[in-house]
Amino acid sequence: MRLRFTIALPTLLASMVLLPGCLPPPVGGDQGACCLDNGDCAELTEDQCHHEGGSWGGAGSECTDDSCSHPDTGACCLEGGCHQLTADQCEHEGGHYNGNGTECGPDACDEPARGACCLDNGNCAILTEDQCRHESGHWNGAGTECHDHACDDPPRGACCLHGGDCLELTEAGCHREGGDWNGAGTECHADACEPPPPSGACCFENGECVEIGPDGCDHEGGSYEGDGTECSPARCPAPGEGACCLENGNCVLASETACANEGGTFSGEGSACTPDLCPEPPHGACCFDGGDCLELTAEHCDREGGSYNGDGTECHPDTCPAPPTGACCFPGGDCIELTADACDHEGGSYNGDGTECHPDACPPPVTGACCFENGDCLELSGPHCDAEGGSYNGDGTECTPDLCPPPPPTGACCIGADCVELTAEQCDNEGGTYHGDGTDCTPDLCI
Repeated sequence: MRLRFTIALPTLLASMVLLPGCLPPPVGGDQGACCLDNGDCAELTEDQCHHEGGSWGGAGSECTDDSCSHPDTGACCLEGGCHQLTADQCEHEGGHYNGNGTECGPDACDEPARGACCLDNGNCAILTEDQCRHESGHWNGAGTECHDHACDDPPRGACCLHGGDCLELTEAGCHREGGDWNGAGTECHADACEPPPPSGACCFENGECVEIGPDGCDHEGGSYEGDGTECSPARCPAPGEGACCLENGNCVLASETACANEGGTFSGEGSACTPDLCPEPPHGACCFDGGDCLELTAEHCDREGGSYNGDGTECHPDTCPAPPTGACCFPGGDCIELTADACDHEGGSYNGDGTECHPDACPPPVTGACCFENGDCLELSGPHCDAEGGSYNGDGTECTPDLCPPPPPTGACCIGADCVELTAEQCDNEGGTYHGDGTDCTPDLCI
């Protein structure tokens, strides 16, 4: 059988030894030692060295035994066989690198042992141990085969998770959860997993905070705030800052000036916010116009436009009685039950507290004939007629065909060279020349 090997050109070039006698004459500069990728040394010009991808030692430098260190090589298993290459060269060729210093021998590229691999979905596959682990499976061992009972329930054992929790899982399940497996058949008990070392907030002088253990905090020159404490914006004051208690009971880190600007109480430079440092301000029932009640601070109640009932008071069904309402009548006879203030705001007429809307609560207004300048007639109330710019004929009067006289006749009115159609009276008021009732403006009438 004939074997055919294929080696990529870059690999072939890297394995070639350049002999000074085989190089073209130097061009463009003096020669010097040039270390090539494969560790060999050749005396080349700087341009030649760079062209070969080497590292030039400078003009006049010479190749010696120690000029260029040889890179580590090892057995690289390719499809066509085994070759001594560097790890990078082997990876570039898509081979499997057996490690630095390994050599190509008869058994160098034998396939790794295979065996039954039980996968999470219950299927079984013949894989190497590495392949099985990559698939998060359970490897039954070299030479084992897949059969009906090959993947019966895999062994379980104690799995210690981060934080000290313990779960009894398979080895693959434990690794998937990022835990440490104690072995097949081990059980979770009080001492199965050592608890994590204590940690807490560690404050530094510049205001930074890190959650580490007490020894680590002391080693780094910080101030340990206690086991279980956490870093928060109000934990570690920066230089010049301290705990500032605000009116709402919140605590923030601020300078004394900034705290005063916020109306807070400054606890001193370097002080930190602790759970009981800033007492919560008193609350009480706050009543709103609609009868709603909220328990707020006095300041908050005032800001929301409510009425504060006092510190410690509570909201009950009768704490904030709703204001009285009554029938509110509108000009068209409509009726809505509103408070007196709301009725006045809407332009209605309030019938009194406790009054109700019923068919006769708001009698329709008295109307009469209302004449308009264009001769139209509408039956409206007196105030409505006035609001519309009409002339009211009196309560109870009705619109008849001749009640409202038609508008006065109009005609052409020349005001200077302009022509507009007006009544005679309007034309006279404008100082114009009236051409008679019914006359029209024509282009040459006012020239």
